[in-house]
Amino acid sequence: MQCVRKWSPLYILLSFILLSPSTFAQHVLSLEKRKSFKRVYLLPGDFIRFQVQGDDAVYHGYIGAVTKKDLIIVKNINLGDDEEDALQVFKDYVPLENISIIYPSENNYWQYFKKMFYSGTMAGGSALVGIATVNSIIDKQTPDLNSLIIVSSMMAAGLGIRYTGRNKYKIGKRWQLVVRPAFQKAS
Repeated sequence: MQCVRKWSPLYILLSFILLSPSTFAQHVLSLEKRKSFKRVYLLPGDFIRFQVQGDDAVYHGYIGAVTKKDLIIVKNINLGDDEEDALQVFKDYVPLENISIIYPSENNYWQYFKKMFYSGTMAGGSALVGIATVNSIIDKQTPDLNSLIIVSSMMAAGLGIRYTGRNKYKIGKRWQLVVRPAFQKAS
């Protein structure tokens, strides 16, 4: 009798572990470039933006789960001012073969650097253009050519950084979606 009492918390813990939904096999969505080793992993809980074939709308949400044929998107929508019953959770099932374009996440360091560098150089360049114009009006001289070259190269560098990098992944000839088990990272 004492032995059963001693092991009963262990039996309860094991039964909770075996019956919990997190013990079932999870999958990750891998965006892979054909004939290359470039991969982008999209895990459950990651934010995703994508387009479906034949539709111009961009859908977004958090990845709830990935099955072999479907992507489950979870959306939290706030409906109203009350704290009770204001947050509604919706799940959408999207077939993987219908996804045509995936847009990269805007929460990574490269996207943040691009935004900061672009906005800094454009704001700084336009401010310097204003200062050079005001100085040339006050001094009644033509604007200095060196300052205009510096300002234009500064703004060109900002535009160059702004449009570098990948803005979207088109699923098809170059990129493909592969569902992998969560523990298997590469094959």
